[in-house]
Amino acid sequence: MNIKTILKWFVPHKDNQYQPYALRKKAFTFYVAAIFVLKASVGFLFLAFPETAHLSQVSIKEIVDLANQSRAEVGLPSLTLNAKLNISAAAKAEDMMTKQYFAHTSPEGIEPWFWFEKAGYNYTYAGENLALGFETSEGVHQAWMNSKGHRDNIINPNYKDIGVAIVYGNFEGSFTTIIVQHFGSIESTVPKEIPAYPPQKETTPTKTTPSTPPPSSDHTAPLPPSILTPASRSLTNDKEIIITGQAEAGSTILIYEQNQKIGQTKANKNNHFNFASASDFSDGEHSFRAMAIDSAGNRSAFSKSVAVIIDTVPPVIDLERSYILPTYLAPLETFDVFTYVTGEPIEVRAISDQTEVILQRKEEHLYSGVIHQSATGVWVMAKDAAGNTTKAKLNFTQNSSSERDLHIIDSNNSWGLFLNTIDQMSRSLIIIFTAAIAILLLVNIMVHIKKQNTKTIGTALLIILMNSLLLTV
Repeated sequence: MNIKTILKWFVPHKDNQYQPYALRKKAFTFYVAAIFVLKASVGFLFLAFPETAHLSQVSIKEIVDLANQSRAEVGLPSLTLNAKLNISAAAKAEDMMTKQYFAHTSPEGIEPWFWFEKAGYNYTYAGENLALGFETSEGVHQAWMNSKGHRDNIINPNYKDIGVAIVYGNFEGSFTTIIVQHFGSIESTVPKEIPAYPPQKETTPTKTTPSTPPPSSDHTAPLPPSILTPASRSLTNDKEIIITGQAEAGSTILIYEQNQKIGQTKANKNNHFNFASASDFSDGEHSFRAMAIDSAGNRSAFSKSVAVIIDTVPPVIDLERSYILPTYLAPLETFDVFTYVTGEPIEVRAISDQTEVILQRKEEHLYSGVIHQSATGVWVMAKDAAGNTTKAKLNFTQNSSSERDLHIIDSNNSWGLFLNTIDQMSRSLIIIFTAAIAILLLVNIMVHIKKQNTKTIGTALLIILMNSLLLTV
């Protein structure tokens, strides 16, 4: 293309009657057709593949195997996969997905046992575990084992059979997974107690010789105990408080929270004592102190108080304000990560299957960084000073000022990533084209202001307006 041709197409002058070919009717017709074909093609791909390649790594076999591994740890026999329990679990999962609830009892008041009976499983013992949004068998099993009620179902010696169902679908606006685990037995047996978990190690009993009590004439009070741990003003996310310290050997140690006794323990022959609270404490500041009572009944003064701050609330990752964008320089290799985290985190990380980076705080609650592409998605993990952590998968979205649907990047969702990249590239092309038309129109007006074609100006302005509207779609 020589200079004369370029001038005819883009610069108004005498040879093109002061109307560049790029601003003529045929060119405008081509522009409109090309833009609509581009937007229609991208829109069709998103409609045809709304939840592309959502491949969960949760499997029935793995869930059953993990449950039996945990049972083996406490000496229990394996559960047998039961077809009727599979049916009852599947019916319960489909009911929750259809009616958009997540609970053991449905909004109509239907209890879990209804599904056992509907599947023809005439149980003597029965139980149910539920999970929502997990993507790996290990993840959901560990979550169940961390919860006493769910763990008790898995290691219940009265159960002989198991059934599992995994259902995918849109739940409360997001494509996710519902997992149902049903346990049961049809045998009539004497109920057995649920074993302790983790299993207790057997200890060999040792012969102890009772100590000779001191003479009753001893009226000397023991020294006040000394609390060694936890340190005063310490921060923890554990609701069970363990107090260790030193006191007179053989003395009884009374533990107080404020002025209320919460338990007692004994100091061993090495003058050490250890106390674990029998119940959990609420979040907030708690003050503990100790008193010693020797074998003669003499009481010491109180120890120094130790304040402990319990915080079990993890940081919150606001997914509505968090997202990832392909970088413009390498859109299929790296992502710009933006996440909004509240709850005073001390560290925020972005994690993929290739890299892990610490995100930098840009402003209050906003953290950002760059991470490499991941076949399993990009996750953000936030940790606070108490040790609480939270983890969430970020959404893939567009760099647009208008609201758009979020397309979740799931495991192996490289096709979904490709679609979003194509959409972003199409939007960038429209922006560049609109700017070029506007500049060309301005040059046309400035070069020969007295010889203007009002139809050309009107059509160009109409195309600019149309492109601006398409960018909001």
